[in-house]
Formats: sequence, C-alpha cells, structure tokens
Amino acid sequence: MREDGGEKKKGWDRNAITPGTPFMDLLASSLRYWVARKMNEDPGWANVSSRALAAPLRGLTSPLPAAAGHHL
Repeated sequence: MREDGGEKKKGWDRNAITPGTPFMDLLASSLRYWVARKMNEDPGWANVSSRALAAPLRGLTSPLPAAAGHHL
C-alpha cells in the first residue's frame, strides 16, 4: 500500500522475459505464426530462408542462450 492509502500498482515482472517462461513461449509462438504468414503472403519475404530464422526463434523458448553451444 502507498503512503497516501492507495493500492500499489503491480509492475512488470522482468523475469517474464526469461526464455522458457509462459510469456516467452507465447511470444515465440506468435512470432513463428507471423513469420510463416509473411513468408506465404508477402512477396518481399519470398526468398527468406526459414533456416535463417530458426536459431533466433529457438532462443526465445530455450532456457539456454541460442548461441550457448558455440563457445566450447
């Protein structure tokens, strides 16, 4: 509660943007849908490789960073 007696607003939980959280799972799913739609409907996306987009999208849901395996 605030000093003036009002209720404290619940702020944004920064932990929600951590890979593997429900928020990030929904974001990843939404981005995959949007990219697939763009690739099917937008001529400007006709030559975009789905493989080029796979790693960045995978990093949204994986608990490890997308490039974590590259630093062995």
